[in-house]
Formats: sequence, structure tokens, C-alpha cells
Amino acid sequence: MKRGHWLAFALECGLNGPRLVKRVEDLANRVLREVRAAAAKVDAMPAGTHLLMPKFVEAIEDRARSILAGAADDSDERLGRTRRSSAKAGVEAIPRRSQSGGPVMGRRLANT
Repeated sequence: MKRGHWLAFALECGLNGPRLVKRVEDLANRVLREVRAAAAKVDAMPAGTHLLMPKFVEAIEDRARSILAGAADDSDERLGRTRRSSAKAGVEAIPRRSQSGGPVMGRRLANT
């Protein structure tokens, strides 16, 4: 996801967009700092490590780096502005249910 996607998500949820992006970056950086130590703790457990643990660590690190790169990429920041202008035009976020029964955010016109 790029920065504009995070900003649009924040807008739909009623959150502060820049603060959300900062929190996402903070969490991704924390994952990068702590994933290897967490893997070492698993390795030290009585059952020992799993053969795929290095692959798990690599995948987690790759995902965290991808999140950081996306959060820094403002090439689609217009997406957030487009959603903001939709909100001003009378489009509101409404809760709805997914096929599995979980909540999903949808949008409808405010006057309907």
C-alpha cells in the first residue's frame, strides 16, 4: 500500500492520516528491529527451531520493508484527496457485513 492508500483508509475510519502513516512506519520499524531476536527466542525453546524459521524471518522482514517503502511513496497521494472530496460531496462510510459475517466498511450517499 502506498501513502495515499493509508491516508484514504484513515479518512474512512475518521483517523488522522499523517498520524496513522507515522504509526504504521513505527510498527514496521519495530518489527525489523525485533524479528531476529524473536526468532532466536523460538530457537532457544525446548522444541528448537523450525527448518522454515529463516524463511519466516525473511518474509516478515521483506513485508516490513515493503510497508515502509509504500508509506514513503506519495506518488498516489491524490487518492486520499479524491476520497476527501467524495466525503465533502455527501458520501459517508457505513458499516456492512462481509460474506463471512465480519464488518467491512462500505460507502453510500448521505441522502439515501
